[in-house]
Amino acid sequence: MDNDSPKEPPRSRPWWLLVLPLLFVGHIGEEIFAGEGFAAWTGRVFGSPLSPARYAAINLIGWPAFLLMTLVAILNPRLRWLAATLATMLLVNAGLHGLGTLYTGVYSPGLVTALLLYPAPCIAALRMTRRSEPTSFGLAVVAGVVLHAGVLVAAFA
Repeated sequence: MDNDSPKEPPRSRPWWLLVLPLLFVGHIGEEIFAGEGFAAWTGRVFGSPLSPARYAAINLIGWPAFLLMTLVAILNPRLRWLAATLATMLLVNAGLHGLGTLYTGVYSPGLVTALLLYPAPCIAALRMTRRSEPTSFGLAVVAGVVLHAGVLVAAFA
Protein backbone atom coordinates (compact mmCIF):
# COMPACT_ATOMS: atom_id res chain seq x y z
CA MET A 1 0.00 0.00 0.00
CA ASP A 2 1.18 3.51 -0.55
CA ASN A 3 1.78 5.96 2.26
CA ASP A 4 -1.32 7.98 1.45
CA SER A 5 -3.52 5.07 2.44
CA PRO A 6 -5.24 5.72 5.77
CA LYS A 7 -5.33 2.02 6.66
CA GLU A 8 -2.63 -0.54 6.22
CA PRO A 9 -3.24 -4.24 6.81
CA PRO A 10 -1.37 -5.35 9.96
CA ARG A 11 0.48 -8.09 8.10
CA SER A 12 1.93 -5.66 5.58
CA ARG A 13 3.49 -3.50 8.27
CA PRO A 14 7.27 -3.72 8.66
CA TRP A 15 7.27 -5.54 11.99
CA TRP A 16 10.86 -6.58 11.35
CA LEU A 17 11.85 -3.04 12.39
CA LEU A 18 11.43 -4.23 15.99
CA VAL A 19 14.85 -5.78 15.61
CA LEU A 20 16.34 -2.27 15.89
CA PRO A 21 15.35 -1.64 19.54
CA LEU A 22 16.23 -5.25 20.39
CA LEU A 23 19.73 -4.76 19.00
CA PHE A 24 19.95 -1.42 20.77
CA VAL A 25 19.18 -3.01 24.15
CA GLY A 26 21.82 -5.67 23.44
CA HIS A 27 24.24 -2.87 22.62
CA ILE A 28 23.46 -1.17 25.93
CA GLY A 29 24.21 -4.49 27.64
CA GLU A 30 27.60 -4.66 25.94
CA GLU A 31 28.35 -1.07 26.93
CA ILE A 32 27.54 -1.89 30.56
CA PHE A 33 29.09 -5.33 30.98
CA ALA A 34 31.92 -5.63 28.44
CA GLY A 35 35.43 -4.57 29.30
CA GLU A 36 35.52 -1.81 31.87
CA GLY A 37 32.14 -0.49 30.71
CA PHE A 38 31.53 2.43 28.39
CA ALA A 39 31.13 5.05 31.13
CA ALA A 40 34.49 4.16 32.69
CA TRP A 41 36.14 3.85 29.26
CA THR A 42 35.20 7.40 28.27
CA GLY A 43 36.64 8.76 31.50
CA ARG A 44 39.89 6.85 31.22
CA VAL A 45 40.45 7.35 27.49
CA PHE A 46 39.14 10.87 26.93
CA GLY A 47 39.43 12.36 30.40
CA SER A 48 35.78 13.40 30.34
CA PRO A 49 33.94 10.82 32.34
CA LEU A 50 30.39 9.84 31.68
CA SER A 51 29.02 9.07 35.11
CA PRO A 52 27.22 5.76 35.50
CA ALA A 53 24.16 7.68 36.73
CA ARG A 54 24.09 9.90 33.64
CA TYR A 55 24.68 6.90 31.37
CA ALA A 56 21.77 5.09 33.05
CA ALA A 57 19.49 8.13 32.82
CA ILE A 58 20.22 8.63 29.12
CA ASN A 59 19.46 5.00 28.35
CA LEU A 60 16.43 4.75 30.65
CA ILE A 61 14.91 7.61 28.67
CA GLY A 62 16.50 6.87 25.30
CA TRP A 63 15.66 3.20 24.88
CA PRO A 64 11.91 3.49 25.60
CA ALA A 65 11.77 6.56 23.33
CA PHE A 66 13.56 4.58 20.61
CA LEU A 67 11.11 1.68 21.04
CA LEU A 68 8.13 4.05 20.92
CA MET A 69 9.39 5.74 17.74
CA THR A 70 9.96 2.32 16.18
CA LEU A 71 6.38 1.32 16.94
CA VAL A 72 5.10 4.62 15.53
CA ALA A 73 7.10 3.99 12.32
CA ILE A 74 5.59 0.51 12.05
CA LEU A 75 2.01 1.47 12.81
CA ASN A 76 1.73 4.79 10.97
CA PRO A 77 2.73 4.69 7.28
CA ARG A 78 2.89 8.48 7.19
CA LEU A 79 5.62 8.41 9.83
CA ARG A 80 7.58 5.55 8.31
CA TRP A 81 10.46 7.99 7.77
CA LEU A 82 11.22 7.56 11.49
CA ALA A 83 12.79 4.21 10.57
CA ALA A 84 15.51 6.07 8.65
CA THR A 85 16.07 8.43 11.57
CA LEU A 86 16.47 5.55 14.02
CA ALA A 87 18.67 3.51 11.69
CA THR A 88 20.87 6.55 11.13
CA MET A 89 21.26 7.04 14.87
CA LEU A 90 22.46 3.46 15.26
CA LEU A 91 24.85 3.71 12.32
CA VAL A 92 26.33 6.97 13.63
CA ASN A 93 26.80 5.23 16.98
CA ALA A 94 28.56 2.32 15.26
CA GLY A 95 30.84 4.70 13.40
CA LEU A 96 31.74 6.53 16.59
CA HIS A 97 32.55 3.29 18.40
CA GLY A 98 34.77 2.30 15.48
CA LEU A 99 36.50 5.67 15.36
CA GLY A 100 36.96 5.68 19.14
CA THR A 101 38.61 2.29 19.01
CA LEU A 102 40.84 3.24 16.07
CA TYR A 103 41.83 6.57 17.66
CA THR A 104 42.70 5.09 21.04
CA GLY A 105 43.79 1.61 20.03
CA VAL A 106 41.63 0.31 22.87
CA TYR A 107 38.34 -1.61 22.67
CA SER A 108 35.36 0.69 23.09
CA PRO A 109 32.60 -1.17 24.97
CA GLY A 110 29.74 -1.41 22.49
CA LEU A 111 31.97 -1.87 19.45
CA VAL A 112 31.07 -5.50 18.74
CA THR A 113 27.28 -5.10 18.70
CA ALA A 114 27.54 -1.79 16.84
CA LEU A 115 29.76 -3.07 14.04
CA LEU A 116 28.50 -6.63 13.71
CA LEU A 117 24.77 -6.34 14.38
CA TYR A 118 23.72 -2.81 13.38
CA PRO A 119 24.72 -2.49 9.72
CA ALA A 120 22.47 -5.05 7.98
CA PRO A 121 19.11 -4.15 9.58
CA CYS A 122 19.93 -0.44 9.56
CA ILE A 123 20.78 -0.49 5.87
CA ALA A 124 17.57 -2.45 5.23
CA ALA A 125 15.58 0.19 7.14
CA LEU A 126 17.26 2.97 5.17
CA ARG A 127 16.51 1.24 1.85
CA MET A 128 12.88 0.64 2.82
CA THR A 129 12.47 4.25 3.87
CA ARG A 130 14.16 5.61 0.78
CA ARG A 131 11.73 3.64 -1.40
CA SER A 132 8.62 4.50 0.61
CA GLU A 133 9.52 8.07 1.63
CA PRO A 134 11.77 9.51 -1.08
CA THR A 135 10.85 13.14 -0.37
CA SER A 136 11.52 12.99 3.38
CA PHE A 137 14.38 10.49 3.34
CA GLY A 138 17.24 13.02 3.40
CA LEU A 139 15.68 15.01 6.20
CA ALA A 140 15.06 11.82 8.16
CA VAL A 141 18.74 10.89 7.89
CA VAL A 142 19.81 14.38 8.96
CA ALA A 143 17.41 14.11 11.92
CA GLY A 144 19.15 10.87 12.97
CA VAL A 145 22.55 12.59 12.93
CA VAL A 146 21.18 15.57 14.87
CA LEU A 147 19.46 13.36 17.46
CA HIS A 148 22.64 11.37 18.02
CA ALA A 149 24.55 14.64 18.43
CA GLY A 150 21.98 15.61 21.05
CA VAL A 151 22.65 12.37 22.91
CA LEU A 152 26.37 13.17 22.91
CA VAL A 153 25.69 16.65 24.27
CA ALA A 154 23.47 15.16 27.00
CA ALA A 155 26.19 12.66 27.84
CA PHE A 156 29.23 14.92 27.91
CA ALA A 157 27.99 18.47 28.53
